[in-house]
Amino acid sequence: MVGKGPGAKPKTGRPRTKPKADDVADAGLSPRSPIVLIGASAGGLDPIRRFLAAMPVASGLAFVVIQHLDPHARSLLVELLAAQTAMPVRLAEDGMRPVANEVYVIPPGAFLALQDGSLRL
Repeated sequence: MVGKGPGAKPKTGRPRTKPKADDVADAGLSPRSPIVLIGASAGGLDPIRRFLAAMPVASGLAFVVIQHLDPHARSLLVELLAAQTAMPVRLAEDGMRPVANEVYVIPPGAFLALQDGSLRL
C-alpha cells in the first residue's frame, strides 16, 4: 500500500539519500555552499557588522554583502567588516565562486549578480 503513515512504502522502493561531499568530489563536481546575500543601503553598515559578529565562523555558509557605495570613492567596507569576524572578508571579483565561511563584498561602482553559483560583476 502506498500512502502516508507508519508502514507506508516509498513509491519507488528506493530510499532517498543525499550525496555526500566525497561522492560529489569523486564525480568531478564541486559541492556548493549555501549563499547568504545581504543587501543594504548606505546606512546599513552597523547592522551588517553586528550580523557578521554574531555569526559562527564555521557556519557552513558563504556571505555576499551588496551595499550601496559611492562609485567614485575608495571603499573601506572590506576592512570594516573584517574587524568584526574571523572569517576571511574579500572584495568580490568576476567569476569567483563563494566558499563556505567566507564573506564577499561588492566593489564600488559595480553591479553584482549571482549566476550559476559564481559572482558576476
